[in-house]
Amino acid sequence: MWRIYYADGSVVDGETANDWVTAPDDGVQVVISLNPGVPLRWHYSGGPVRGYEIWTGEDIYNPFGWGVKHGSLMSDADYTTIWERACGDSIA
Repeated sequence: MWRIYYADGSVVDGETANDWVTAPDDGVQVVISLNPGVPLRWHYSGGPVRGYEIWTGEDIYNPFGWGVKHGSLMSDADYTTIWERACGDSIA
């Protein structure tokens, strides 16, 4: 399972390549996966992130090889709000 967090505050959950393809392509800020392929490496102000992999700060996202999504620039404050939500959410 994965989740995409967008600049407009929306969130899309999915599990399959088709789910990824049908999700909006623009405004991506954070992508998380509950099936990390590499050791977890991200941290946030509430403590270390555990249980999933995170991709963020990219111009182009394609972590699963299912097609390109595009990031967008936003204010640090707005980004931090999305980042904190992504790090604290549970999608289990």
